[in-house]
Amino acid sequence: MKRLAFVFGICLFVLGCDDKPAPPKLDEAKPVETMAGPTTRDLLTGPRKTIPLSYIPMKVTAPVGWQVEADSAGAMAFLKGPTPAGNEVQIQLSQRPTMKNDGLEFLIAGAKEKARKDTSGSSKVDLRHDGSVAILERQSVGEPFAAPSGTDEKSVADTSPEYRWTINFFVPRNRELLQYEMNFLGLTVKQFKADQTFLESILRTVTPETSGEPANGAP
Repeated sequence: MKRLAFVFGICLFVLGCDDKPAPPKLDEAKPVETMAGPTTRDLLTGPRKTIPLSYIPMKVTAPVGWQVEADSAGAMAFLKGPTPAGNEVQIQLSQRPTMKNDGLEFLIAGAKEKARKDTSGSSKVDLRHDGSVAILERQSVGEPFAAPSGTDEKSVADTSPEYRWTINFFVPRNRELLQYEMNFLGLTVKQFKADQTFLESILRTVTPETSGEPANGAP
């Protein structure tokens, strides 16, 4: 009898061990709230802010959503932002080699000669001044290449030709010219045509830090 009771007790102990407590309930994951990007109206008619262009002694007035970012190594900086057509524009900001004062004349002559030989008629060269700062703007059409057609990862690649757009600023110092550059990266002809007016409205506000007037003299 005692042996039977002993066996019965062991069985109850084993069964009790199998009754593991239920794991605690985990809180349901809450959806991550994401900040909506600027709307087309925000970009076209919304407030704009003055942004120092890092790495180069210039500033620009751009819509909300535009900003200057540096690469992971901190070696390069980019002005980036969305456009009304849904594109993401990236402009590299860099300092170019210093040149002699008379070197600018040869650079301009070479750029104009290259544009003259462009049978497509797409090349443009423009020289203007903001005070003592000379500004050389060059535009031309390059070779076709695949580029995202918008900010959406699922967007279809844009394979239209590359649109080359570079603005160089020449700041006099003694008998030399300090040279700074804004260079569009990954811009296609299709994207340029869709956002030309918008992008030009931003570039018109590029101003040397020491000047109070826009780079092209616009109000």
